[in-house]
Amino acid sequence: MTFPDINDERTAPVYTRVNYTYRDADNYKQFGSVLLDGTISDEQKCIVAACLDGGELFIPEQIGWPHPGKEAMTDWSDGGDHCFCELDVEDPETFEVVGPDGRRTAEPVFGTVEAWMRQMLEAKGLGWDVGRYGVSA
Repeated sequence: MTFPDINDERTAPVYTRVNYTYRDADNYKQFGSVLLDGTISDEQKCIVAACLDGGELFIPEQIGWPHPGKEAMTDWSDGGDHCFCELDVEDPETFEVVGPDGRRTAEPVFGTVEAWMRQMLEAKGLGWDVGRYGVSA
């Protein structure tokens, strides 16, 4: 019986880090990222782009991702806050392919790329739910 070599690049885990930005009405920015198992294809990038509101906005909490604005700000409801984050599919820095050595210590994996596609399509089909995930007073 043979076992795959965990140091073999063909069997080592490969991840996609997705970088996104929260920008409030006053243009203050907070950056977020999640790690997904697998690599994202050009076709999947097109699916993501089609699911984004206005071609660039999504609500990370609606798909189970952290919202960088809510995590960083102590006074979330000052009137310039909202639930949307930006994801620029055209920016080469949005999607980073990460090997096992590039994974940050204790960085959680938020599922697979394929599962993310299903989450995005579901959110698009239901509509981005500002009423549920918007600013809470």
